[in-house]
Amino acid sequence: MKKHNDLKKIALGALALVAFAGCSAQNVEPAPEPPRCELNANAVCASAIENYFAAEAVRPAQTTPSNSPHLVPLVAPVTLPGGEVVAEVDCYVNVDPNGSWLVYTHVAIPPRSQQALEHLRNQDLCTDEQGERRLAMESTLYNH
Repeated sequence: MKKHNDLKKIALGALALVAFAGCSAQNVEPAPEPPRCELNANAVCASAIENYFAAEAVRPAQTTPSNSPHLVPLVAPVTLPGGEVVAEVDCYVNVDPNGSWLVYTHVAIPPRSQQALEHLRNQDLCTDEQGERRLAMESTLYNH
């Protein structure tokens, strides 16, 4: 009889332990996800395009300027003040005598460190959108 009572106590103790574990697991909330930074590739490319046109303005004029649009690939790194690359965007721009527009963007090197994320946020280069932007969602016209 004593053996039967001991088994009953063990079974009730195990049941209480499982019930307690189940209740405590339900009350635990997951840790909040750290703030994300989706790199605003269009903003990074806008800066690269401005730099491209500034460099083109100081180059000697071509003998025969093109009258039709041509695609210009640009690589736009984002760096910390010390020069460390924290992100990089590939930008493709149609250049035309009447204006230019962004055709395609691709985040080639996404930000990986907390320092990189903070730098991008401080530069207003983060968006609230989810997912990497592979195509320019809206055409951006640049007059030069």
